[in-house]
Amino acid sequence: MTASKLRLYVSEGGQMRADLTFPVATTASLPNLIPPDVAAQLSARGIDPRAIADRAVAAGFPAGELFNLDTGSKQVRIWLE
Repeated sequence: MTASKLRLYVSEGGQMRADLTFPVATTASLPNLIPPDVAAQLSARGIDPRAIADRAVAAGFPAGELFNLDTGSKQVRIWLE
């Protein structure tokens, strides 16, 4: 199934901090949407947003989770729907 939206959800301390929806084409710019502190945490876990975005674009934006980061106090989930 091809997605039509890029979704981003962030919660911290059990509180929703962001719940954003973008056009699916924004997936190509995914690394630009990620704050530096989150990017560092992803990198430390071997998660490469650029590679994830490139694969999603090349595959034609299939619906599904791109990545999920849980640091205990902060949760970041990015997916295509």
